Amino acid sequence: MAMSVDEEASTAILNRLRRAQGQLAGVIAMIEAGRDCKDVVTQLAAPPRHTASRESIPFSDMTDLDVGPTWMWTAMRVLARSRASEGAPRTAGGALPAKVRVSALAALVAVAVYCLCCLVYNAPDSPAKDRVKGPVMAFMEPYFWQDWQLFGPTPGSNNDFVYLRALMTLPGSGKTVESSPVEIEQAIDRSPREFRVNPTKLPGVLLAFDAVANRYAGIANKIQKLPATEREDARKRLDDQFKPDFEEMQRFFSVQAKALYPDAEIISVQAIFKNRPIVPFSARYAEPKPKEHEKGLLATSWMDYVTGVEQ
Repeated sequence: MAMSVDEEASTAILNRLRRAQGQLAGVIAMIEAGRDCKDVVTQLAAPPRHTASRESIPFSDMTDLDVGPTWMWTAMRVLARSRASEGAPRTAGGALPAKVRVSALAALVAVAVYCLCCLVYNAPDSPAKDRVKGPVMAFMEPYFWQDWQLFGPTPGSNNDFVYLRALMTLPGSGKTVESSPVEIEQAIDRSPREFRVNPTKLPGVLLAFDAVANRYAGIANKIQKLPATEREDARKRLDDQFKPDFEEMQRFFSVQAKALYPDAEIISVQAIFKNRPIVPFSARYAEPKPKEHEKGLLATSWMDYVTGVEQ
């Protein structure tokens, strides 16, 4: 290919190409000397100013030249980038590994199921809820039922009361008597104020017992509406379902009875659950003053005193 270049432009071009040739010779020498690959790549990726661009060479004086040193530095930059990225993990199209995608999908499904169950669990009673609440309750209640009762956002509408009775033998006389009902919940509710640094958790225990009593009484009322032939079996299933709860009550109320009557020989205990509707704030100052009536909720059977549990 013919080339027309004046003498001054030719000299400038040759000088720059010789300098570039010298730098390449230096890179070759670094490789032959076993220099670190990082140093070699750095040298390749940093071309000198006099060959960094086509504009630094007077190609305007060339009438028939279609190549220049720019192609060489472009190739070197591509080589440097490819070597710098060696060892980096690559995935097709930037996609995440299959295990990560499967794990993320499983987590999203679990969160979606949990959120859906929460919505159904807290939804108002309706025919639609009745159709799906069976599996939802089976999933939620074993793990979250007590938390919903303790920390649910719905404000309370009743004050709960627990009365304790004890069948005991009096010291000295040896008489066996039944004590009068003694309300214990209100005193226990106030007890954390006496130990603010390390408050007792007993109010939470009684709150859980109140919730159990409400559930038991609600199911028992439904059983009363069943045909007479089905009631006995339904009652037995109900007692079996709540047996662990009443065993906890038996131990707890044995401790409370011993605290009330430390010198007596206690034989058995009974708990009576009641509630009293809270008068709304708007009606508290009405005349005549609204009356607050306690309503019986549940009375347990006499439960044997558990000896030694108070220790």
